[in-house]
Amino acid sequence: MDSAPPDNAMKKRILVLVALVALLVLGLTGAAMAAEDPISLKMELSATRFSGPVEVTVTIHVSNTTDEDMPGPLALYYPSGKMITEFGTPTLAAGQSKTWTGTWTVTEDQIKAGKVIFAVQYSYLADDGSIAKKVESYYCSIEDAGAVAQVEINRYITPSVARNGQKVSVIYEIVNTGTIDVTDVVIKEASAISKTNGKIPLVKAGEKETYTFTVTMGKKDLTSKATVTYKAGNKPYTETIPSATLKYGDIKLVATLSADKKGGAAGDTVKLTLKLKNDGKADYENITVTDATLGTVFSGLSVKAGETVTHEKEITIAQSASYQFTVTGTAADTTVETATDVVSITAVDPSKVVALSVTATVDKPTVYVLPAVVKFTVHVTNTSAVDAANVTVSATGVDLYTFAAIPAGETRSFVRDVKVEMAGNFRFDARVENQLGESEVFYSDLIRITHATPTAAPTSVPIATPVVPTMEKLPTEDGLPPYVDTVQSFLAIGQWVFLAIGVIAVALIIVGITGRAKNAAASAQAADHLERDGYRDYTQAVPAKHRHTMPEDDTEDDPHVISQHDSAEEEAPVQAVSEEAADPAAVSEQMAELYPEATQQAAEAEEATYTRRRKADEE
Repeated sequence: MDSAPPDNAMKKRILVLVALVALLVLGLTGAAMAAEDPISLKMELSATRFSGPVEVTVTIHVSNTTDEDMPGPLALYYPSGKMITEFGTPTLAAGQSKTWTGTWTVTEDQIKAGKVIFAVQYSYLADDGSIAKKVESYYCSIEDAGAVAQVEINRYITPSVARNGQKVSVIYEIVNTGTIDVTDVVIKEASAISKTNGKIPLVKAGEKETYTFTVTMGKKDLTSKATVTYKAGNKPYTETIPSATLKYGDIKLVATLSADKKGGAAGDTVKLTLKLKNDGKADYENITVTDATLGTVFSGLSVKAGETVTHEKEITIAQSASYQFTVTGTAADTTVETATDVVSITAVDPSKVVALSVTATVDKPTVYVLPAVVKFTVHVTNTSAVDAANVTVSATGVDLYTFAAIPAGETRSFVRDVKVEMAGNFRFDARVENQLGESEVFYSDLIRITHATPTAAPTSVPIATPVVPTMEKLPTEDGLPPYVDTVQSFLAIGQWVFLAIGVIAVALIIVGITGRAKNAAASAQAADHLERDGYRDYTQAVPAKHRHTMPEDDTEDDPHVISQHDSAEEEAPVQAVSEEAADPAAVSEQMAELYPEATQQAAEAEEATYTRRRKADEE
């Protein structure tokens, strides 16, 4: 074997010597840094092999490895640079440690880099005695496992034996056990089960999804057989699910499941009610109730023939879920299995849940007369982050008022007079529809109205306080001018003069009224002073038998000339009548002859007047 040239050998020795020196320097430097670093950090991941982004659980343990307390707080940071607030900013004493556990989604860049890096910032004493801060990075190594598509398909039939008209659930569970997401899942069932395909859009890596077909059992068995297709990494896959029989049977144990509400926010409770009815003649013993999500719900139950029993189970909402109770029991040494229908509970977004607060006050908590009218004031406050629409307030089943809307954080009120028939408790409730279309009710506190008999209050005698007299000095003079006395004397004289005039005026008025009364009485007694009720038409000529004939003159004069003699002769009859007026009887007879109609009318008027007076006297 040939030896190496001297120059090459020398070069090799020099290179080896340089490498040894470098390693020694690095070792000494690392030892010095380790001696100076007061923090020890250990990190663990729930998985270290990844084929794609996935969420993992991270556990970090931080310790103070020195014999002295740290001069200041420390903080922990995500790979993104954001501080982990759950860890806080503790100041570790000598030998003290703190652990944080959380989650982190591993990214594609981290998978390619082969590590997940977290950082810690802590305080230390510098050489000059001041407090300085330092950031150290710590990482955990990971591996790229590549894309792996792996799906597990499970089918469950509940119940396995069903009576006529009972609903049967055929449940398909798609479990993604691979490292990449599964998309576009299509489940094609037999036409006897469903003529519509079931679809699941996405099943993330490491998760599972379910799809349920519901069929009503007839009087013969049914067969389930399905073909499942899906995609993973843009590659299509197809799997065939073998046949399974849904058996028909005359089951006498009937199980029904119901919930008091359709769902709610995370943390709310829902009450599930299971009703078991025994339609047979044999008792069912050793009944066990199970659910795919809840596990064993009840055990050791029994239902006698012809009886119905009820059991309740309260659950806390964590996420949307479906519940179907499977009931297994024995009757006459025969094992029987049945199931309830599926009940779905929906978890809603807590930020969109409507919450109301109802308060009420009354103006008269005690009444003394029944029935009585009291005044209630009701306040409804929207304590949620969303508006509440169509809020109806009622009491004892009677709707009192409806608010069209109550914005988030605001209060609405109304006043209502209520007729109280008896003493008792009163409560108001506000009703609103929630996200699931259900009517949700919020109640006020109870308001107690009592009835009491009024008690008469004793009458208190007022205490008289004597008035302390005050001395006032009366003036000796009125302070008026001298002419005022003269004016007052004239006014006194004028007062008496006007009084005398007033008395005389009153006397004259009385005399006048008396005279008028006497004249009226005399006029009423005179029956012939007026033709009261008679009537005469002076436009008609006097009848011939009553007409007065003037004596004829033998002298023929000009008919157009009227002499004084003729005038005297014309006035003669009037004078003759006037002369005979001294005899009233003769005048009346002559007037009757001349005016018989007027005389008759006067007689009738006198008779009517007499009749009226007689009736007035009789009354």
